[in-house]
Amino acid sequence: MKLKMTRLKPEHAAITPYLRQSDIDEITAFSGISPDLAVAYSIAATERGYAVFLDGRLCAIFGVAHGGIIWLVGTDDITCHPITFYRVSRRIFDRLNAGYSRLENYVDTRKQLALRWLRWLGFTIHTPKPYGAGVFHHAIWTRKEE
Repeated sequence: MKLKMTRLKPEHAAITPYLRQSDIDEITAFSGISPDLAVAYSIAATERGYAVFLDGRLCAIFGVAHGGIIWLVGTDDITCHPITFYRVSRRIFDRLNAGYSRLENYVDTRKQLALRWLRWLGFTIHTPKPYGAGVFHHAIWTRKEE
């Protein structure tokens, strides 16, 4: 299995027809806008972002926008290959958090795998609260002083 990361580009929005259903559900519940529009907006607002390819197929895009709002959407490839994704996620996270003292976003309570992954990366997951049409946890990562 070959994994490759590249800088995020507008054409990576082509991932939207292949998004995991959990990502589509989260986007709809949180924002009420289409995944196409949400992904295009996220890419345009991103200060630092990457695309992940697994065996040549685009499987995830992610980035940091607005001074510390972290986001990620992906295809079922990242769910079907969790060990590969977890291994690379540390590298991904190291690239994303460079230059930020705090990263945060909201995560749908239904996305238990995402919540477990965020805890593993060191995020603090706060009590869920209603927002939009769903219920979300506020996930915050704060850089520790060395």
